Amino acid sequence: MKRRIIYLLFITILISIPKEDFAIDRNFGFTYESRTLQGGLKELEAYVTYKFGREDYYASLENRLEFEIGLGKKLQTAFYLNLKAQTSPVSFTNAGIGTNGELVLVEYSELRTKANIGFSNEWKYQLSDPSVNKIGSALYGEYTISTDEFELEGKIILDKRFNRFVTALNLTGELEWEAEHN
Repeated sequence: MKRRIIYLLFITILISIPKEDFAIDRNFGFTYESRTLQGGLKELEAYVTYKFGREDYYASLENRLEFEIGLGKKLQTAFYLNLKAQTSPVSFTNAGIGTNGELVLVEYSELRTKANIGFSNEWKYQLSDPSVNKIGSALYGEYTISTDEFELEGKIILDKRFNRFVTALNLTGELEWEAEHN
């Protein structure tokens, strides 16, 4: 059932994007710039991130499907469908009675995979344009709701252009609430 809803959402987003619309180019992978999509323009992006390593075994596959819409000259919003699967070791101790009647503690360790689905909504408002003003600036806000967390993120975005050279600075603050698992 969930899979059908996700497929239906994905197809609806693809169909709603007119072919004549083009997205803005991004210069950086994880640093935002102050530019926003023009009103009426739409953009669809898919992100896949694989994380692995740590001292014990760890692997995570994160997928985000973003649908971004320009709402006016200086305002844009985006909607994300977030899917995440994570595998990591879990250790626990069991108590039992040994063959001689003594208390025995046995430690177990196993790999467990947990998955969650979530939704994010982002808003960006451009305060100044780097091609017209001395410096570009924007305010950014995003909230995320998923099966095991709630997150709020805010950014002050600054950027400057020197011909083809672009610099950008993001001042970021984030609050996160996670569900406790036993």
